[in-house]
Amino acid sequence: MSIKKQVTVAILAGGLGTRLRDAVPDKPKSIAEINGRPFITYLLKQIRSSGLKNVIICSGYLSSQIEEEIGYEFEDMDIEYSVESSPLGTGGALGLALPMLHTNYLMVMNGDSYVDIDLNSFCRWFNDGNFEAALCMIKKNNTRRYGRLALSPENRIEEFLEKTESEFPGYINAGVYLFQKKDLGQIPVGIEYSLEKSFLPSLIDEGLFGYHCRARFIDIGTPKSYEEASEFFEKVIE
Repeated sequence: MSIKKQVTVAILAGGLGTRLRDAVPDKPKSIAEINGRPFITYLLKQIRSSGLKNVIICSGYLSSQIEEEIGYEFEDMDIEYSVESSPLGTGGALGLALPMLHTNYLMVMNGDSYVDIDLNSFCRWFNDGNFEAALCMIKKNNTRRYGRLALSPENRIEEFLEKTESEFPGYINAGVYLFQKKDLGQIPVGIEYSLEKSFLPSLIDEGLFGYHCRARFIDIGTPKSYEEASEFFEKVIE
């Protein structure tokens, strides 16, 4: 049975984008222009093509620009906004948005990265496995910039390994997640809290699994990767 009708998507778009400030000085990075359109619209198109309908944009820095650019409807999807009055971190942003969540599952995407996958396949895999929580992961020859995932033979995540100065191959966290709503209640509300450093590690004992994506991936968090995004999206089929 499909879980799609019970999935809301939250896009984390509240970051300050300090590393990208030289290339994009006056906008949130989620609406930085790529080939003539805001980056976040590539995510919204991907979500829409998977048949998902409910989206919450978790914004903060220059949030009014995102609302003016995207509005409250994208194609036939409803867009809601959860706006931080002060920085709460990636986990704190989710905690603030939880009262807006009226479905049994929450998919979370980073507002500055894109994984060229079929989100339907991710949902089916999650449902078939009856997982509590999962993330998309991608194999990289060099994980130096991202850190690595330590995995069991069943792709259960056992540890998040920090970035190192050495070059190691392995799997990286691609920044797309699926959670059951009941597991989100442990996120504290109103304080700064990290999804990556606090919430995800807290799920390891309960069961956090990795979905192997053989897919193209990009984040636009640095001027170099932002420059590469134009060519990347020329190859994305919409």
